[in-house]
Amino acid sequence: MAQAVSGRSEMEKAVSELQRMREAGEWDWPTLERLSPESRVAFEVMLIEALTTWPLTAQRRLRAALIVHGYDEQCARRVMSDNLPESIRAASLHAILRPTGDTGPLTLPERI
Repeated sequence: MAQAVSGRSEMEKAVSELQRMREAGEWDWPTLERLSPESRVAFEVMLIEALTTWPLTAQRRLRAALIVHGYDEQCARRVMSDNLPESIRAASLHAILRPTGDTGPLTLPERI
């Protein structure tokens, strides 16, 4: 029972962080680094969904926050992981963040 409460609490933190990222366009590494591996997986699945289903303005803000903070580079490194599910999630996220394989500097539109 305690694990369920703990897991729910972590998921609430993950959802809250994702909402904050959507609204503020900011990224908080410490909050996400404290997530359990299971909650991190769920968070990354939520990221994939957000980057493909949110309104375009929110997608752009989230994408910019992730790229500015190096999440695309982290995903690129994780693609080579021996852990197949980890590698697949990382490849999916990297393809969404850098759809053309572009590794150049991020250029933000005037209005996001």
